[in-house]
Amino acid sequence: MATELVTRLQQTFEKLGSGDSACAASEELGDLTRDAEGALNTGQLTPAFHARLKRLLLIVRLSTYSDPGGLLAPALLPFANKELTAFVRDATGKAFNPKGPVSEQIGMVADATATEMTSLQAAAKQLK
Repeated sequence: MATELVTRLQQTFEKLGSGDSACAASEELGDLTRDAEGALNTGQLTPAFHARLKRLLLIVRLSTYSDPGGLLAPALLPFANKELTAFVRDATGKAFNPKGPVSEQIGMVADATATEMTSLQAAAKQLK
């Protein structure tokens, strides 16, 4: 089950990269979250793997979140910055600057996401 969830997340990344609807990707992230919870509850995932997968799903959702008009930005931005800073640090050991150039932020989050995906793929194989 772990390998299937990581594969589905990889496929969601590919959809986002190809310009497919962010709405469809958002729906798939929700499905992945529900399926991961179910797999945890039935003992198909370890709590540690589940926590890492759930965190990565959160990071992807934060990274792809759209807020036309900026209605939620004042409330969401401090949370997003805190989560992204911790995620980049934990995955790569690098310091993320939420006030830095956007291109640098995107690169750092992408690098951390790729690093964590690679690590999760290896961990999933061990859970078989």
